[in-house]
Amino acid sequence: MKFFWLRSSLSQGTRWSGSYEASYRWGLPGAQCPTCRAELGGVALNYPNVSLSELQNEREYREARPVPWEEYLRLREGVLPLLPVGARLEPGSCFGPLRGRARGVFPPVVMQDPWTLLVARPVLQAMEQARLSGAVPVRVDLKGLKDPEGLYELQLLPQGKLASDCASRRGPSCATCGSVEDLWPDEWWLDTDALPTIDLCRLPSNPAIILASERAVAVLTTEGDTGVRAVDVTEPRTAA
Repeated sequence: MKFFWLRSSLSQGTRWSGSYEASYRWGLPGAQCPTCRAELGGVALNYPNVSLSELQNEREYREARPVPWEEYLRLREGVLPLLPVGARLEPGSCFGPLRGRARGVFPPVVMQDPWTLLVARPVLQAMEQARLSGAVPVRVDLKGLKDPEGLYELQLLPQGKLASDCASRRGPSCATCGSVEDLWPDEWWLDTDALPTIDLCRLPSNPAIILASERAVAVLTTEGDTGVRAVDVTEPRTAA
């Protein structure tokens, strides 16, 4: 089976004018690793279907801020029992539905940020009919949306890995925080012996990259200018 890297297809002059400004209600703070001294605070590992409202200290997760490593570990431990199987956490991970304001007209599939995948209701229904696996849809709370049926963010889990020929260009991981030196290869592709077992997911070594199976691509790109394009990453390629 082939897998593809989902990218935004929108360019200047497109008929789609939609944009949004939004954030999540809760999040893990940023932190500095005491071992490698890396300043950690990612943007891609977000779980909109996870609510922290039942935690007694949920207010501690509302403010984005840097904290000491021990404080980050304490807050991380409080969230772990609420996560789906296979989820991964890093400083900066966020929770709860996306909330904010929107303007303009959106395409059926929205990738304003390369790590955030939103779909319109008709696309979600097509995904359900195709029985695509791996994505949990959560309706976004964006004021100003022109579509009364709204948009849905797809919560995705990490699966798959880079082929060894390109993964070897990455530095060793830190024993404490797991981060690696930023040596992302110019050319990369997936290990075909360890392809994802679900139709939509994130690449664990770079969660900002969203992967889709052939079946998922057929649904997400089925009606012309849907808002995304798909790049084959099951063979050697150039990451342009």
